[in-house]
Amino acid sequence: HCWWEYRLVQPLWKSVWRYLRHADVLLYLPRITFAILGFSWFHINFRIVFSSSVRNIVGILIGIALNL
Repeated sequence: HCWWEYRLVQPLWKSVWRYLRHADVLLYLPRITFAILGFSWFHINFRIVFSSSVRNIVGILIGIALNL
């Protein structure tokens, strides 16, 4: 069982979701997420295009994979 299924956590989740729905934050969450992903995609491509060697590209890709 997951920790969010416990009876003590359920009221907390309900109050958090109620607050987020009331504040209309849920409308912006996907946009923020996609903006961050788009920026990181641009950053990755920029580093790969302007790197000087294949060895650097492999190092960049390994570093990205380890941080995922």
